Amino acid sequence: MRLCNKNDNRNKMVPYVFMQIKSSIYAFMQKMIIYAYVKTISDVKNQDFISDQKVILKTLKIRNHFLDYATVPHFLSNFVLTTSNILFYIFNIPLLSLYSFHFYLTNYHLIFLICIFNFYLYHLLF
Repeated sequence: MRLCNKNDNRNKMVPYVFMQIKSSIYAFMQKMIIYAYVKTISDVKNQDFISDQKVILKTLKIRNHFLDYATVPHFLSNFVLTTSNILFYIFNIPLLSLYSFHFYLTNYHLIFLICIFNFYLYHLLF
């Protein structure tokens, strides 16, 4: 006795549903990355460091870097480069208040965890 009908279309829907779930997870992670950097830039502006354009430019540069690399399927090949860039930008930020520096570290840790989660998610799903 067959468990499923030969003309059953439910099995054809599985890849479509899977791709929808995967794309929604990637979209959510990218929104989190953008949100973290928007908060970082607004925090810098609120602390009156807008005159120091280096902070803003570095923040934007890191944001663009992560938007390029955060959803690359072969994330491990860029892992060392990405990590070294994070460390460089964290420790090369001009002198800020302790609160602002802590806020930067919080955002970097958030993005770092998102990227690691993205890497494991890709290898679990494929």
